Amino acid sequence: MSEELKTQAEIITNTENEITKRFRALFEIRGIKTLEAINVLIEAFRAEKDSDLLKHEICYCLGQMNDNEENTKAIEEFLEKVINEDHSSIVIHEAVEGYANLNSDNIQTLLEKFKDADDSLVKETCDLALDLAKWQEETKMGETEGLDLKALKHSTNDPAPPYNTESKEEYKDVEFLKKLLLDPEQPIFERYRAMFTLREIATEESCEALCMTLTEENSENCSALLKHEIGFVLGQMGHSFSKISVPYLIKAVENEKEAGVVRHECVIALGDITDKTEVMEKYSKDDEAIVRESCLVAQDMVNFWKE
Repeated sequence: MSEELKTQAEIITNTENEITKRFRALFEIRGIKTLEAINVLIEAFRAEKDSDLLKHEICYCLGQMNDNEENTKAIEEFLEKVINEDHSSIVIHEAVEGYANLNSDNIQTLLEKFKDADDSLVKETCDLALDLAKWQEETKMGETEGLDLKALKHSTNDPAPPYNTESKEEYKDVEFLKKLLLDPEQPIFERYRAMFTLREIATEESCEALCMTLTEENSENCSALLKHEIGFVLGQMGHSFSKISVPYLIKAVENEKEAGVVRHECVIALGDITDKTEVMEKYSKDDEAIVRESCLVAQDMVNFWKE
C-alpha cells in the first residue's frame, strides 16, 4: 500500500474523525482507483455505524471505480452484499444504482426482493436499474441508437443514458425535453433520459429547464429520486450556470418539508459551484442527519476550492 493511500485509509476508517476530514479522504482515495483503494473504502463502510451520508457516498464512489475487471468484480461483490443487507433507503438506492451500471446480468434476480417495496426511493431506483439493463441489452450499450457513451461531456456512470440528439430533432428541443422531464405519467427512465440530455445540451435554457423540477409548481409531480438527481446534475454543470441554478438549489435546501435526500444533494451541489456558505451554515444543525452532515461537507468543499 502506498504511503498516500495508507494515510488516507487511517483517516477514513477512524470513526472518531470529523465527517469533513473523512470525506476529503474519500475523494482522495476515489482518485487512486486500485484494488487496495477499493478495499479501504469497503473497510470504511463496514466501520461506519451512524453516517448514512458517508456510507451512501462510499457506494457511489465505488460505482465509479470500475477501471478494470479485478476492480469491477470486487465492487460488484460488495454492492451485492449491501443490497441484501438491512440499510437505510438512501444507502440501498446508491448500492442498487452502482450495481446496475456494473452488472446487468444478475440485476433482475437481485432486485426481486424490492418489486413490491413501499419506499419510493428504493422502488424507483430498482425500476431505473431494470430499465437500464433492458436498454443496454436492446441497444448494445447504445450502439443501435448511435449513442457513444464515452463521448459524453461527463464521464460518470449514470443511471440512464441521454438521448442521441442527432437521431431526432425533438431530442435537441429543450421545450420538448422539459415537458418530458416534468410529466409524471412518463416512466422514470424516460424522464431521466430527458434530464441527462438537457445536461448534455448545456445551455442556459436547458439549465433553467432542469431547475423547473425544484419549483413549488412542479415539485409534487417530481419524485424525491428525480429531484435529488437534478441536484447532482446541476452540481455537475458547474460554475458556468451557477447564476441560474444557485437560487433554485438554495430554495430546495431551505424547504424543510422537502425530502432529506433532495436537500442533501442540493447543498452538496452548492458546495461545488458557489462560495456563499450562509445556507450551509444555517442548516448545519438541521434535524435530519444527512442534511446536517451535507452542510458541513459543503462548507468544507468551499474552503477546499478556496485553498
